[in-house]
Amino acid sequence: MQYDPIQANQELLSDIAAFCEREGMSKWAFGEQAVKDRRLVSDLEKGRELRGKTRARLLHFMAAPATGDAA
Repeated sequence: MQYDPIQANQELLSDIAAFCEREGMSKWAFGEQAVKDRRLVSDLEKGRELRGKTRARLLHFMAAPATGDAA
């Protein structure tokens, strides 16, 4: 079975979509605030592979309590 980066990103993309819906945030705002990359979510949808550090930053951002600031 061949590795499929788009399929590999599905769980993370689902988590991001749920986070954005809960926080009232666009996917572009999410990428900008989480890792300063507005194209992040679109790139993940196209199969971008994340480094471990970037994935960790995303998970940390989604786990942190909302402060109302553009962190």
